[in-house]
Amino acid sequence: MSELRKTLLTVALASVFLLGALQAQAAPSSRTIDTRIWEQQQRLDQGARTGTLSPSEYYRLEENLWRIIAKKAELEADGRLTDRQMVKLNRALDRNSRAISRLKNNRYRVS
Repeated sequence: MSELRKTLLTVALASVFLLGALQAQAAPSSRTIDTRIWEQQQRLDQGARTGTLSPSEYYRLEENLWRIIAKKAELEADGRLTDRQMVKLNRALDRNSRAISRLKNNRYRVS
């Protein structure tokens, strides 16, 4: 193999790997969303167990999480999530995560 062919092959392979890495970084997977939902549910359960969330705070946050789960199921009805839909779900999860943090760290404690 000539030196030029080796160089071209190396550049082509590098660009394929780079493109794959960029694409994977740009679009979070559905599995990532499922993991975030699971982690938020764990945070809610822990807050209810330790008393850092009142029962009304817990149910309100859990209801928000169930809405996100229902929206995800609705968006996945056609078989896949688009990048735009993923962004929308991640934003909803971000908002819910901030609400969980805010309410778990307020002054209210269940005795």
